[in-house]
Amino acid sequence: MPVQAFPEVVMKNICVIAPTLREFSESQWKEAILWYLSAVRDEQHVVRCPCIIFGNVTLKLEPYGDTYEYNVYGENRREPPGAPIILDREKLRVDVLKQADVEEALDRFVNDEQIQLLQFWFWDSAVRFSLWKWGADNYNYGTASRY
Repeated sequence: MPVQAFPEVVMKNICVIAPTLREFSESQWKEAILWYLSAVRDEQHVVRCPCIIFGNVTLKLEPYGDTYEYNVYGENRREPPGAPIILDREKLRVDVLKQADVEEALDRFVNDEQIQLLQFWFWDSAVRFSLWKWGADNYNYGTASRY
C-alpha cells in the first residue's frame, strides 16, 4: 500500500473529519478520540470515509465489501521521550480491523487508565500503528507506525 502524504498543517495537531473537519491540540487527544467516536456512531451525520489524523498518520474508515474496516496512511516514527517499559497487562493489541473492533479499542484506550499502549496491526500491508499514553495523568500521547 503506498504511503500518502498529508498537509503539514496537521503535523502538530489532531484533526478529525467526521462529519466536518475539526482540529484539536495534542493535549486534547482524549477529547479528539471521543468526538470522533461520537460522530462515527451517529451514522446519519458521517462523511463517506471518516478519519482521525494524529500528526501525519491517518486512521481512516473505508468500505471493505459489505462492511467497513480501518486502514492507516502516513508515517511517523516519533515515540514518547523517556517512555517507561510497558507491561503486557497495560497493552491493548488489535489484529482485526473491523469497524466495531477498532472503535471499541479506541474507546477503551481513552477510558481505561491501565491501558498505556494501543497497537493496531495491519497484516496485509505489514504496518503497525501505535498510540501511547505517558506523563502525569496520561496527559500526553505519542504515535508511531512501522513499515
